[in-house]
Amino acid sequence: RAPRASAQDLLGEGNARYMNGDLDGARTKYAEGAAIEAFTSERVDCLVNLASVELDRGAEAEAETLYRRALAEAVERGNFFHVDAAQNLASLLQGQGGYERTREASLLYRDVVRADEDRWDAWCNLGAALVDAGAPKLDAIKCFQRGITRAEVLESDDGASPNLVRGIRASLADMYFGLGSCFADLDEPGRLAAYGDGEILLTSYDERVDLYEGGQADADAAVAESAANALRAAVELRNGDFPLATHALETLAARSDGLAAPDRASPAFVKALFDDFAPTFDDQLQNVLEYRAPELLAEAAAARVAERGASYASAFDAGCGTGLLGPPLRPLVAGELVGADLSGNMVERAAALGCYDALAVGDLNDASCYVNPAVAAAAPYDLVAAADVLCYFGALDDVLALWAGILRPGGDCIFSCERAPGDREWLLGPTGRYAHSPSYVAAAAARAGLSCASTTDIVPRVENGEAVPGTLYVLQKAP
Repeated sequence: RAPRASAQDLLGEGNARYMNGDLDGARTKYAEGAAIEAFTSERVDCLVNLASVELDRGAEAEAETLYRRALAEAVERGNFFHVDAAQNLASLLQGQGGYERTREASLLYRDVVRADEDRWDAWCNLGAALVDAGAPKLDAIKCFQRGITRAEVLESDDGASPNLVRGIRASLADMYFGLGSCFADLDEPGRLAAYGDGEILLTSYDERVDLYEGGQADADAAVAESAANALRAAVELRNGDFPLATHALETLAARSDGLAAPDRASPAFVKALFDDFAPTFDDQLQNVLEYRAPELLAEAAAARVAERGASYASAFDAGCGTGLLGPPLRPLVAGELVGADLSGNMVERAAALGCYDALAVGDLNDASCYVNPAVAAAAPYDLVAAADVLCYFGALDDVLALWAGILRPGGDCIFSCERAPGDREWLLGPTGRYAHSPSYVAAAAARAGLSCASTTDIVPRVENGEAVPGTLYVLQKAP
């Protein structure tokens, strides 16, 4: 009888099949290797690779179970830490999102870089996980920089494989974007700390000058330069096609250099932001940012229904996102509830809720959105509602005029805005979102033929531990 194949043999056969795209064949061999009773490191490798195959097949739950089993067996039976199992599990958890999973991912990445400090991708993923988990930005900056420096060393190595070089170059733009965003998000104490560190800054250093011994103003300038340099590198690495980094640069220029901000966020930026954000949007906003705009807007709509003595005949959820406003709005609308958003990924998630009668993908500042059959069929509307949407618009005249155009006489327009400080009509804030003064919103509304029924100071979200000031507007079109 032929001797039974060893875990090492089965691992090799599985790898060969995997490299040839034969997932079923690889799965069979890895499973056979993982089932061998005698413990070897190759047996654990079979478990890890089997998990990766399951992940490729879309079986995330099975993959997670196998990664966790591999980690546990390596420690309990082999007394070693399986770096690949830890990094793959961390990547899986990070992709699923949510505070607890992101936090666990960050702890796993920490263990990975302690075991192998040259893993550039683990350093950068750790930086991103720390940002998502709300950790200090300075910690994330150091992680991004360690990842970038290690990646660039490998990229320039003549002995590096072409596949490795392509992988690094594809990732560097995201790394620099993460780094630049963290620099831009530092608060005053954080900027001073970064300035005092000196080594993490991306500035033109002149050894003849004590560059890092100034005060807050010098720190602010040095950090702004570092943020801009990192963001410019990100844009250049994508050959100019990186809307998220471009918007971050515009925000930074408006804040640091006093340049005029664009009158709205580019549609390409908003689409890219929310297409990427869609999988973790609800958890991030509700559990990390304590997001309340949909709840507050629905309460205002309910109060208006009580005043009217009747439900809204139809309603349009402008910038519906994943549909957070849909469920609380649905009982207030007797007829059609329609939503639209620029992000197709967001609209897909909103559709899964089952509370919208129709949904469309479109730019709210473009008239073509409102002639889309899904939107136009239910017009005119009794209600246009927009929760936390106008923070991506500076000038409001065009969008308010479009909303007034689809309202029936006497209809309501209810929305939230972040509130601008001082006497500015609107401004692009350090978060990359726009804020508006109540007087400006009232004037823009009047120009669109909408009168102000009420304004209420609200806190739509909490960011970096601080309440974001906002205003809830209830406008009405003349009967």
